[in-house]
Amino acid sequence: MEPWAKQVKSWNALARRAEYSAPKLARICGISLRHLQRHFHDIFGIEVRPWLKYLRLQDASHLLGAYSIKEVSFLLSFKQSNHFSREFKKHFG
Repeated sequence: MEPWAKQVKSWNALARRAEYSAPKLARICGISLRHLQRHFHDIFGIEVRPWLKYLRLQDASHLLGAYSIKEVSFLLSFKQSNHFSREFKKHFG
């Protein structure tokens, strides 16, 4: 495992700090986006962007009980609430 990856205590917390953005996540880790993509796949067996999307939608499902759709889309850094709604429906049905 890469030295930078060993230092990460919580990938979920880091992804939230990066606002579910792969380029921001790479910057926080101090590596290039390509390096993050390659090693994330090697370490976890999945691509970084689909994982970020999955985590973001899981977080949304927990927040929807307490917040409106518009508030959740804002909290999770979606550009538009209708984009959030579309992605949520596509994922959860």
